[in-house]
Amino acid sequence: MDTSNRIGALGESLFNYIISRNYKFQPVQLGEKYPNVDFFVEILGHNKPYYFLVQTKATEQGINRKGKLRISIPKTKIRALAEYSCPTYLVGIDIPSEQAFIYPVNRTPRKALSSFPTSNPLTFATLNNLYEDVITFWDNTEVKKNKHKHKL
Repeated sequence: MDTSNRIGALGESLFNYIISRNYKFQPVQLGEKYPNVDFFVEILGHNKPYYFLVQTKATEQGINRKGKLRISIPKTKIRALAEYSCPTYLVGIDIPSEQAFIYPVNRTPRKALSSFPTSNPLTFATLNNLYEDVITFWDNTEVKKNKHKHKL
């Protein structure tokens, strides 16, 4: 396994640990067959299926002078993730510090990122905000209404 794949695998493992540690989320790693999504994450403790999708990007290059991770993400990757009709997020992972940062894709312009924002670290407080954000999305969507219209 080459170095970039090892960094990516370690980043995915760190994300799995960080998102799981407050027992509110159940991540499922999707594997290489899904080029735009690394994880399907379900919220635990509800009788409704609340979920979201995550693409992770890991680096060993640390944070630049502007306080951002040295990770670039092309516009095509961001647009592909934004096409899903559910909450979608990018998560940047700094391997040396074992920190992860989340970036919502649905609410942002679909342009390339030359570096990754660190304004939303995945802390317990941010995880609670993420939990509420995903529930709010699904409680305010018209999916159920439209789903019942289809007959096969």
